[in-house]
Amino acid sequence: MSKRKGSFFEVKRIPVHTVPILGFTGALGSGCSFFAKTVAAKRDYLRVSLSDVLHEKLRSEGKPETFANLQDLGNCLRKERGHSYLAFEAFKRADSGWTRDHKGVVMDGFRHPAEILLMARVPNLYVFSIQATEDLRKKRLLESGRCAEADFDRTAKRDSDEDDVNGQHVSRCNELADIVVQNNIEQARNAKKKLDEYFHDKIDRYLAHIDSQVAQEPNYDSKPNLDEAMMAAAYAVSKRSQCLKRNVGAVICDAYGDIVASGFNTVPEGLESCVARPGDSWCYRDACLNETGRAILFCPKCGEGIQALNQCRNCGATVKGFSRFCPE
Repeated sequence: MSKRKGSFFEVKRIPVHTVPILGFTGALGSGCSFFAKTVAAKRDYLRVSLSDVLHEKLRSEGKPETFANLQDLGNCLRKERGHSYLAFEAFKRADSGWTRDHKGVVMDGFRHPAEILLMARVPNLYVFSIQATEDLRKKRLLESGRCAEADFDRTAKRDSDEDDVNGQHVSRCNELADIVVQNNIEQARNAKKKLDEYFHDKIDRYLAHIDSQVAQEPNYDSKPNLDEAMMAAAYAVSKRSQCLKRNVGAVICDAYGDIVASGFNTVPEGLESCVARPGDSWCYRDACLNETGRAILFCPKCGEGIQALNQCRNCGATVKGFSRFCPE
């Protein structure tokens, strides 16, 4: 990214490492945009949304700004101009709109991993994943009138993980997040009070840590609570896993934080670990799925072959049958 004169990297002659950029991702109805707007207002940050380009284009064409139209247009632009196009456009708007009145940037609405990976090149990006139960997300969208009940399942599925390399993959964005926030607060009479308390107890603490890291200064005011300490222990245990795709760790502790047991994911007993096998693409789970996939390519009643075509998420090639591996 170029550090042009007048960009937010150079305002007030602040070095690059002192500028915080907060990214937000989350499924529809999770409250991702609500949190992004609230954090931007509380912290005097400039907020830009990756979907602004989509809304403006639909309005200019006189088309309704429905979830389906936004999703279709986003897929089209990612296919034509690259998977990180929306993030790049939002970043340019943040750069040109930066003023002395803002202390940082909030980028709202990451829906494809490539968007986060593009912004990861910029120093001090911290991604928040806002999550909520499916029932609560559905309830919020229906009560707000933004989605009909008959459309929720289809719209939510597209949003989470489309069968299209150019589509939306929020579930994969969640895996790239630095901070996960559970937003399961009901919209009740005391919801605002609960949210204020939550921001004070959780979000503000995270932001205080981010400020200290960006400024490269120690922060002695906030210690990790028991849950955070145990999550750090689980993360350390996960590094013992020899899985090539995902490392998972878990700890069981008592009320005082004493660890009773710990564990991590691995292949079934008696088998070689993934890293011990030749090549770097062997996975026990994928091997089982491939074996199952070959078995279900034939009708169990008549034995006739089933013609199934699937599109590879990585290279876009059409694969005949079932495969967990990229044909390229």
